[in-house]
Amino acid sequence: MCLVLPDRVLTGDTLLIGATGRTDLPTGDPEALHESLFGKLLGLDDALRVFPAHDYKGRESSTLGAEKSSNPRLQKKERAAFVAEKRREYEEEVVRTFYLSNADLKETMDLLRIVLDARRISPVTGTNALAMKDTPERITAAARILSAIDKARPEVLIDVELLDHLAPQRRRVRLAVGDLAAWKLPHPREVHAVLAARDEEAAVVLDDGRDDRDLHQD
Repeated sequence: MCLVLPDRVLTGDTLLIGATGRTDLPTGDPEALHESLFGKLLGLDDALRVFPAHDYKGRESSTLGAEKSSNPRLQKKERAAFVAEKRREYEEEVVRTFYLSNADLKETMDLLRIVLDARRISPVTGTNALAMKDTPERITAAARILSAIDKARPEVLIDVELLDHLAPQRRRVRLAVGDLAAWKLPHPREVHAVLAARDEEAAVVLDDGRDDRDLHQD
């Protein structure tokens, strides 16, 4: 309840010096407080002196105009924003640091801001970590998201088979993608040259075999 006098207004616990009344106590209602402030009290003359129910650091009074311009609790005039801010003041909050092993720091921050609407989050680049302050529910949700995305990139393996048409043997080579830069496949011309040479050698052996048989028959 507020009491308006000719030169002053006694604001009780509705409007304080640099603050507003608490709404987390029994019968407290941030929506009703918004109506009392922006629907009634702040529409009065700016010159009225404000006398709240409590003094602050020796200050017993202010003016309505001074509170309108400098009171940080009165800067969010829209009802929804004001109510959300008041509720956030008294919610239980925790701070937690998440250390990332594989996920990108900036991409992870952007993800949490979009998905959880996390605003009080800061990078710790020296340890590739994120520091986050929020409600226990959002901290728990952030932990689940990070557990799902902070995974090592899967290693891709390629099986290469080298076939020799003269010696029916197969050699299997398993290569990681990162090794391909250091592993050089022979040029097709080199392979054809080697195979052609082996074909000629095999042909000579076969010819010699026929000559030997012919000599024995003679």
